[in-house]
Amino acid sequence: MENAEKINVGKAEILKEGVPFKTKVGKHPVIVVKWNGGLFAYKDYCPHEFETLATGYVEDGRIVCKAHGYCFEMDSGNCVKGDNALKLTRFEVTVENGDLMVSRSPL
Repeated sequence: MENAEKINVGKAEILKEGVPFKTKVGKHPVIVVKWNGGLFAYKDYCPHEFETLATGYVEDGRIVCKAHGYCFEMDSGNCVKGDNALKLTRFEVTVENGDLMVSRSPL
């Protein structure tokens, strides 16, 4: 079920700890990651050279871009390995009645 502010992208049970789940929210490709009790959603591209983050991995609370090894803090999206001026674009994500609901617009 959809509403004006959020879109249902699937059941929360499909998420695996530390594994990016690729989906789409409107025109935005997005990854959703379950990590350490929290849920995080980011636009699915590394701002370094616009490679997908869905093929990356999570290590020590950081999303790692597989293409060039840039690392982004899970909770903030800030780049901590690579160009520190870069930041991931974050979306709000919640679970409602077992469904993953992602905001239609970035935060």
